Amino acid sequence: MAILIVPTRDILIKIAATPNLAGDDHVQMGVPVELADGRFAVIHPWGEVTIDWLAAYIAGIKGAEVLETDALPYPVKERLDK
Repeated sequence: MAILIVPTRDILIKIAATPNLAGDDHVQMGVPVELADGRFAVIHPWGEVTIDWLAAYIAGIKGAEVLETDALPYPVKERLDK
């Protein structure tokens, strides 16, 4: 499992609209949540190649990170699937 954390909803939307590395679909994501600090997170069982791509995509974006864990280390404000 991996967790993608980004500072804005717009970045999350751009990543979700990006074709996956196989080119046959978009980057798959789980249900996004808004964190208590205002950032957005998605937990998903991405493979190593996608995790590396996500880390490269967000490199240099303040407040963005990719964590290889299945436990979100930050408090959640709300789920965004409503």
